[in-house]
Amino acid sequence: MKLNVISVALIAALSLAACGQKSAEQYQLEAEKLLESGDQEAAIIALKNAISVAPQDVNARYLLGKVYLERGIASAAEKELRVAYEFGELSSEVLPLYVKALYMQHKDTELLNLVDEAPELDADVETTLLVYKALSLFRTDKFSEASSTITRANELSSESAYSLYGLAHMAMNNRKVDEAIQLVDQLIAKYPEFSDAYLLRAQLAGISKKYDAAVDSLSTYIDMVPEDNQAKFIMADLLVKDGKFDEAEPYIDRLLKVSANNPYLNQLRGVVRFNQGDFEGTKEAMEKAINYGSTSSVARLLAGIASYKLDNLEQAHKHLSIIQNTFPSNDAARKLYAEIQLRLGYDADAFNTLNQLDYLTAEDVGLFTQASFELIEKGMTKQANELLSRVEGIDTDDPMQLARIGVLKLSLNDLSGVVDLEQALASGADMSQAKWALARSYLDAGDYDKAMELANDWIASEPQNVDGYNYAALVYLRSGKVAEADAKFAEALTVSPNSAFALNYFADKALKDNRQDEAIALTRKSALGNPDYIAGLFKYFVLEHQHGDTSKAMPLMKEAFERHPDDIYYRLNYARALSMDKRPGEVVDLLSKVNPSENFPSLFWRIQIKSYLTLNEAEKALELYSKWQVNEPNNIQAWLGEVVLHDMEKRFEQALTKIDDALGKNPNNSELGLMKAHYLLLNQDAEEAKKLLNALPDEVKSLPFALGLAGRLQYADGQFDKAIPLLKASYSESPNANMAVIIANAYRNNDEQNASLAFLEEHLKQFPLDAGTRLRLAERYMEAEPDKAIKHYEIVVEDNPENIMALNNLAWLLNEQGDPALAEKYVAMALRQAPKSPVILDTYGSILLKQGKRAEAIEKLKMAAEMAPHKPQYRQRYEQVLAN
Repeated sequence: MKLNVISVALIAALSLAACGQKSAEQYQLEAEKLLESGDQEAAIIALKNAISVAPQDVNARYLLGKVYLERGIASAAEKELRVAYEFGELSSEVLPLYVKALYMQHKDTELLNLVDEAPELDADVETTLLVYKALSLFRTDKFSEASSTITRANELSSESAYSLYGLAHMAMNNRKVDEAIQLVDQLIAKYPEFSDAYLLRAQLAGISKKYDAAVDSLSTYIDMVPEDNQAKFIMADLLVKDGKFDEAEPYIDRLLKVSANNPYLNQLRGVVRFNQGDFEGTKEAMEKAINYGSTSSVARLLAGIASYKLDNLEQAHKHLSIIQNTFPSNDAARKLYAEIQLRLGYDADAFNTLNQLDYLTAEDVGLFTQASFELIEKGMTKQANELLSRVEGIDTDDPMQLARIGVLKLSLNDLSGVVDLEQALASGADMSQAKWALARSYLDAGDYDKAMELANDWIASEPQNVDGYNYAALVYLRSGKVAEADAKFAEALTVSPNSAFALNYFADKALKDNRQDEAIALTRKSALGNPDYIAGLFKYFVLEHQHGDTSKAMPLMKEAFERHPDDIYYRLNYARALSMDKRPGEVVDLLSKVNPSENFPSLFWRIQIKSYLTLNEAEKALELYSKWQVNEPNNIQAWLGEVVLHDMEKRFEQALTKIDDALGKNPNNSELGLMKAHYLLLNQDAEEAKKLLNALPDEVKSLPFALGLAGRLQYADGQFDKAIPLLKASYSESPNANMAVIIANAYRNNDEQNASLAFLEEHLKQFPLDAGTRLRLAERYMEAEPDKAIKHYEIVVEDNPENIMALNNLAWLLNEQGDPALAEKYVAMALRQAPKSPVILDTYGSILLKQGKRAEAIEKLKMAAEMAPHKPQYRQRYEQVLAN
């Protein structure tokens, strides 16, 4: 007998009675009076009450739809007018409004079908329908059919408001803006309450870039139709284009509450924030616009500039690289892009970008010399020379620029650089940066003779500057002279005892020789002497952590962070230290205060998520995964991490949804495709899983996970003989309990019972602590081979004496095998943990009965029957014992 899981459902029925309610007619009369007084909001409430009393009241639905439409709430209007129209009454009144509601929501296909299937109506109504049909045809680029439809409408009723409205639209779509404006003005003069005319006039003024006139017309329309969000959208756009950013902002904010992920609204917000000097806000808004589908160059450009202003260079580069082909040859954006490339080390790309610039001035010298230095470091001397030649003839009296040009020339074996350096040095300016640039270029080129000459000159000219000694030691190391390097680093420490470069060099040597205490002492000295050198601080912390005592290192990490609270790398390294010290709450407190930008270090996300999970706050971990995905939609780990969390909780539908989201951003990622096939199968969609798996590249289908998936699909199709080799191939590469059970079931379903049991036995030899598989195997043995079942249950109980299922089933088997006394021991252990379990009580009763303890047995069996009244077997066993 198996231990069953009992689930109890309680259903309560409540009855409500209403009395003293107004009739639908009374509510309608009340609504009509409210409309006469101009109180549309109160009228809406009254009409809703009327419909709640009489849901099929066509007139109430028609009036409610009309009011919604007049306020610009098209979706709600459509709902009411559709029901009214389907009841088949008031077609002439309802249909024009119903069609307009569809038009306002851009439901062009539904609109066209509805008009084509409409019954024959009077000329004015048909004119209205034809005009809306034409507008939908214009919107779907069917200009010829749209124009002929306008002509037909005009023939039916040339004097109606909709006839003029249609003609104005036709003129606008034919790019006859002046003619369209004249028609709209005629329309407004003749029908001043025709609200859509003001919206059209605003659009025409916007096309003519007459933004003030457009705003005036649109304001009139919004006063007449106060809840038309599309009109407010146009208003926000017009105000931004007219440079009225503060006026645009309230419209944008209200619309974003309705449609937070709208790309263009977020772009408008970004433009407003940029013009307010809010670069964080600009970046956030523009990146949201891009993530939700904007392909605008403006969004990319402003996101790039804002990222640059915030010193997020990788993100700035990413945005500008996408649109760099659109920059004019001498545009400031191109120069900014080149500077970013240089700062990121993309020197060859920067060379190409700079070569596209024309009309150079003295302001461009710095950018070109910086690029030349970087190119020399990469060995691209030809390109460096080319850039240098372009600025050589430009007059500049900046000593730093002269020094840079001089060093560059010398690096390129141009002795005229000496003149530039002499002029620069005569100014008394600090030339250490230029000296280091030249020093690096010698090392990168492998010219150790010139490098050592420079090092010796450096030491001779600045004997108290440790840089010369460290540079000389580095030259020795690069040229393979370790003893000389040791001596020069030692000399550096006599000049500057806290030189981080030298101290960490000797610490590394101590670690290689297993002199842990000496390495700790050296890194501690470096950390104390260079308290803002974060790499040295963390190195010291790691060594102390490995030694088992962070009490001296942790305060140094904290103090460095507190001196640099706005630097993410100080914050992250302090967080790493806290995490290693098993202080997840402090990690969360430290990092949750940061507003991450795109391409933030992945450590920022991973270390927080790990901390939340350690704190058993899975929901917060999931929220953080979502934020990571928005920030880095192409980072696969951001998606798969959340999928794994859902999988652990058996939330396979959510896992599949998240995989689909990931594929939406990364459609060609085979790893995600494989995962989707896996979760499709778990969600009982084997056909789609099979199609997806078959479409993946061969190299992906040969992976162990893919082989296992293919085997599970064959299993789902009942092809067990084909499934088994695939499943075993996957298991051999990655043995696990789930796959072992699937393989065993495949053997069993293929009528290979012995092979099924043998496979599980072999699995348990390799994984003896796999209690779940052992319980399954024991269950399989219960009827045919109870002795083997008892053996496996005893192993489970010995390892985990709180496993209720094992205790109950072991007791049942022992009782059946004739050992009720031992059986009672195990069932009593189970009952102590689950005193109200009917299945355990039933087992206990059977054991007591076999021992002749009838009264005690009846008590236990009665309790089982009472605990599970919906399970008749317990009641039957109880009554059977009573009867005997």
